[in-house]
Amino acid sequence: MLLPLFLVTFLLVRIHVLFYPQSSGWAVVDDELPTGNIAVDLGQRLLLPAPAYQFKPFAAGTMLEGVLSYPFRQWLGPNLLALKAAPLTLQTLALLFWLLALWRAAGPAAAITFGLLYIFSPPTWLHLSHMAWANHAEQSFFLGLIMLLLTYAWHGRGAGNPPHPATSFLCGLTAGLGTYFSYSGLPGVIWLVVVLVLIGGRNVWQRQMPMAAAGIVAGLAPLAWSTSYFGARAMGLIDTYTGYAAGALVTANQFFTEQNLGYVPAKLARLVFVDLPTCSLYPGRGDRWFFFLVVIAALVSWLVLRRKTWALMLRGIGRGGLTREGLHGLLQIAPLLYAIIFTTIFVFSGFRVLTPEQPKPAYYGHYRYLAPLFPIAFALIGLGVQALWNALERRVTGRLLLAAAGAISLLAVSVPYYRGLARGPFAIDALEVRGDDYLPVIERLAIDLSRSNWSRNQKIAHFEQLPRRYQHLFFELMGKIGDSGFSIGLQIAPQNDDRFVSDLVRGYGRITGALLAEGQSEAWTDKADWAMQKVNLSNDPHRLDYLTGVGMGLSRAMDLAPGEVLAGFKAWRTTRPADYSAIAAGVGQFAGATLSIDILEDTKLPDEFWFGYGRQIRQNAETMLLSWRPVSNTIMAVEHSRRRQILAGFVLEGARFENP
Repeated sequence: MLLPLFLVTFLLVRIHVLFYPQSSGWAVVDDELPTGNIAVDLGQRLLLPAPAYQFKPFAAGTMLEGVLSYPFRQWLGPNLLALKAAPLTLQTLALLFWLLALWRAAGPAAAITFGLLYIFSPPTWLHLSHMAWANHAEQSFFLGLIMLLLTYAWHGRGAGNPPHPATSFLCGLTAGLGTYFSYSGLPGVIWLVVVLVLIGGRNVWQRQMPMAAAGIVAGLAPLAWSTSYFGARAMGLIDTYTGYAAGALVTANQFFTEQNLGYVPAKLARLVFVDLPTCSLYPGRGDRWFFFLVVIAALVSWLVLRRKTWALMLRGIGRGGLTREGLHGLLQIAPLLYAIIFTTIFVFSGFRVLTPEQPKPAYYGHYRYLAPLFPIAFALIGLGVQALWNALERRVTGRLLLAAAGAISLLAVSVPYYRGLARGPFAIDALEVRGDDYLPVIERLAIDLSRSNWSRNQKIAHFEQLPRRYQHLFFELMGKIGDSGFSIGLQIAPQNDDRFVSDLVRGYGRITGALLAEGQSEAWTDKADWAMQKVNLSNDPHRLDYLTGVGMGLSRAMDLAPGEVLAGFKAWRTTRPADYSAIAAGVGQFAGATLSIDILEDTKLPDEFWFGYGRQIRQNAETMLLSWRPVSNTIMAVEHSRRRQILAGFVLEGARFENP
């Protein structure tokens, strides 16, 4: 009865958080939307090469989790809830695996404690566990499955009575797939190997270890598939993925190894004394330390109260084979072994936690690299509670006091935070907001093409693999890359459709606008003229497309109000009205893309601006407008209706706008 209750409660809590993001933090961030891309194309039977759906070439999680979201998308529609159903499914299974493993390896008190902490968890895990990033938080699923397999295989067995070697193969396969899913699965591989080594015994070395190694290799085998598509980037060795701003690049090997080993001691100290103690992100600083102190107290309790088991395990390891009780102790100490392995790898890697001064919802993502440690921490607390529970075996009063202290502690730190979840003034309609975003994938494909040494025909074939609906966006992103993308785009643009060149030129204008904003020693108008001469657009029919892109690029780079951006081109309004209209339309398009509402009362902005604003609103109204859903507030509902009417007018005006 407890298992279904825990699983259903977990889902209800997480879905509630998803629908009430204003009160609890994140509902969705840009980086998780590409996870839904493959589900879109599976439904339309229009597929790119499968590895292309990996948001990061060296981590297949976005592709695998996206496939998992496909049946939910068919059932619920192309919305955010269908996308979130994939990580929630993995986390629900993770909760089930951990509960079963701890109940068998330690006892019911450990499992129940773990379940309560997993459900009513610190804010950081509360939010990370429903993010469709398909990377670090999902390692809880792989770790839980390995723990379950190990526990059911060796619990109660002696070294001379080992389980079937297929179990070790399944453990290795899970660890390998976890690493293929995301590079944060590597500590799980090492952890599995360490546990098997500590089990010892002739049979482990002759049958269990080789089978586990074979499973790890099988789990990592799909990496060869990714390598055939991405080359060395699938291994995280060179530039791996692009940002939204003109193809900013990240080099993965900067993450995998610490560039200066002299930083390691300070990094370890920061991890132990700052990052781990405060990673729970409860609103009060004392509450944030409380979670860490409970983990330490529980660990000490287990080590002290189970010291005989601990000693038997050490003696068994020294003799090359564990007794039945030694194996039992090893399975209980396994979460601590993982924590030691994980933190060791972390401090020697290039990853860092950016700890904020004040806890804010947007900062939960800064702790995503520590996500695998949260279920481990819950397990350690559960083991400590079980040890105390066993020590009080014949003391009913003591057990009642222990249960009461645990319940009061959980309620004291959780209720004030969880109580706010139902008080948010806004909700997000997760059944209407779309759960996919193709832009990062297409941007990466554009980068691939711009760097290649392929022939013209090969480049055209690379472009034509895109579904038709994404080809115009591809050309705009080629232009945003800069000179190389612009020149290649001109080579491969279909000769019978001039709109592709318009898209390319507009994209080139966007990157140019961003570059113009870097220095203001000269007037923007002079720089725009220089840029047009550079690409020979002074008398080109695509000149207005180019200037529209310049307006968009300037707006994004400068982060100024539209009126301030347009002030730099004020003289053009009378001397070069067509050029000014194009710039103003680009500024308007950027404002429409970000759904800027504050400018709606501005009567000084030119008509050309509103044309651009309306066109962009028309393009993304399906996504943006439907994400507003005020609840239980009459005044806000009236304001929401007024905004809809205003924007509807701009949509109609934008429909008549083709060129400024």
